Order: sequence, then structure tokens, then C-alpha cells
Amino acid sequence: MPTQVRSHRRIAALAVALILPNATLATAKDLLALAELLVSAYTAMDFAVVCATRQPSFLLETAGPLGNVLNYAEHVRDEAVESLAHDEALIVLKTAADAARATVLQTIRKFQTGEQSLEAARIRAWCSTDATDFIRTFMNEYDRDHDKFLETLKRSKR
Repeated sequence: MPTQVRSHRRIAALAVALILPNATLATAKDLLALAELLVSAYTAMDFAVVCATRQPSFLLETAGPLGNVLNYAEHVRDEAVESLAHDEALIVLKTAADAARATVLQTIRKFQTGEQSLEAARIRAWCSTDATDFIRTFMNEYDRDHDKFLETLKRSKR
């Protein structure tokens, strides 16, 4: 797991702890675990949005059996928040989205040079390699390990 993702997961843990000062530690851990399960989905989705704005066919080119990565992220989100109270779902979704957004922004900042055409070329190259690999890995792991994912969700919701 990349260092930046681990760092953002720690930030997510802190956010949950700050948001739920009166909740039990077990509940905070459960919500954090659910948020962590969503971070990869949201990161893959955000990477795809960045790439699709520069290459409209990107979503089709990286699609899996369940559709494009936006479909996968929506499916994972729905499974993660199913049966949660509204406030709990909001915490899980916001924590995961914030962590994913921070990762994506940190990644994109690496390509900034002050020269727009060079930045665009670097992002296109990243989209065709690292971003594509991340997205496909996320979707392949979800497809292959769906039962394990559902079991992890079940344990996190107890």
C-alpha cells in the first residue's frame, strides 16, 4: 500500500475520532474500518475522473465486468453504507471521500511544472500507466474477492 494512502487513512482515523467524541471506541473503529474499505473505491473513481476529463474514452477502456469504475465505486459505496444509520453513513462516506481526494490531489501535484503542455503530457502518461493499473487492480480484486469483501463489511458493521 502506498505511503500516501496509509497517511490518509491515519488522517481518516483522526477525523472519525474527532467527529464522534461521544461514541464508543468500538463504534469509531467500525466506522473507520468501513471508511477504509471505501478509500480504494473512491481513489479509483477520482483517478478515473481526472483521466476521463483528458481522455473521454478512458472509462470504457478501463471497464470491468460490472461496468466502469464509477459503477464499481457506487456498488462498493452502497454495500458499505447499507443498514447504517444516516449519520453513520455520512461519516463513513465523508471520511473515505476526504482521504481519497487528498491522495488524488497529492498525486496530481507531482505533475505540476508551471508549463501546461508538459503537465498535461505527464498526466496523460500517468493515466495510461499508474492510474489505469490502480483502477484495474481495484476492480479485479473486488471481482475476485467479493465474498471476502462482504465478510469484512459484515464484521465492521457489528
